[in-house]
Amino acid sequence: MMVSEWTDRTGHRPTTTEWGTITTVYAFHPAIPNVDGKDVLAAVYAAGGFGLIRDMEVVACYARSLESKRDAARTDMEAAAGELKALLAEYGR
Repeated sequence: MMVSEWTDRTGHRPTTTEWGTITTVYAFHPAIPNVDGKDVLAAVYAAGGFGLIRDMEVVACYARSLESKRDAARTDMEAAAGELKALLAEYGR
């Protein structure tokens, strides 16, 4: 989402700090859907103001952390699978 899209939807031009929070919540909060997420977040703002979005940032950051851990685990798993495949091939399996 761009700042102009947010401003058009909410009538509020965010500060740099607010924009960082908005983009984090928009990208990572599990309650914000991939489809229509911009409108959903604007509705959250309309219902509870920026304080509500700021409160949602904690969960969004946790979700981002879990995604990062998942991606790292997936990378480790793929590397281990490759090593195992090479080892098995070395022994004719």
